[in-house]
Amino acid sequence: MGITSMSRAAAAGLFIASLGLTGCLGRFQEPEITLEGVRVGSVGFQGGLLYAQFRVWNPNGYGLETRALTYDLEITSDTTARSGWVRLAEGSFDGPIAVAARDSTRVEVPVEFRFGNLAGLAVALLDRGAVDYRIRGSVDVRQPISRVVPFRRTGKVSFDAIR
Repeated sequence: MGITSMSRAAAAGLFIASLGLTGCLGRFQEPEITLEGVRVGSVGFQGGLLYAQFRVWNPNGYGLETRALTYDLEITSDTTARSGWVRLAEGSFDGPIAVAARDSTRVEVPVEFRFGNLAGLAVALLDRGAVDYRIRGSVDVRQPISRVVPFRRTGKVSFDAIR
């Protein structure tokens, strides 16, 4: 058997092995990302630091490892108004996140903000302690199979810590 034939055989073997691994792992289900809460880190004259608490749920029967999470987070006190959404933060959390099979983990992401960007939402936050949010982004899954998984979620988040 020549070198070219051996290379082809090795490549075919790796391909078949990867198919077997995928079959053993089962169908990949995308992790679910939700915003659980926001706590205040510090407040200054012009803004402050919040900690957005994301929950990463792994519905798979095997553990997942990620390398990064990107996000674009908007909040509003009036979901009926099209222009009522205000960007609170966008960015990424770079660092490994490990989630066991059929389990979840909390990831706390520091978010800097300026009072001027929050417009009239400060009054709603103080009155109700919660606002509606929408978030979109992606999770860079590294293990067991490398892929970028987009996510999009809406909900209500509590800002009880600022009361």
